[in-house]
Amino acid sequence: MNVKNIIINYLKDNGYDGLVQTDDGCGCGIDEPFLCDNICEDCEPAYFRICSKCLVENCEMRGELGDGGDCYHREKL
Repeated sequence: MNVKNIIINYLKDNGYDGLVQTDDGCGCGIDEPFLCDNICEDCEPAYFRICSKCLVENCEMRGELGDGGDCYHREKL
């Protein structure tokens, strides 16, 4: 078992959907982890959100992604 597998197992075992990088909001899902080809120290467990269904007011990602986008957040709705 490698570090990537350990992280994926932790996310699955604890109900997370993926990872999000704290400084820029970059995120990835369990099905395609580490899209940046890097296990980043700034990544944290995250939950998937669909922007058109998101209830978070003033979400910083909504302007970038529009209502049809999706993203990952540390907080679960």
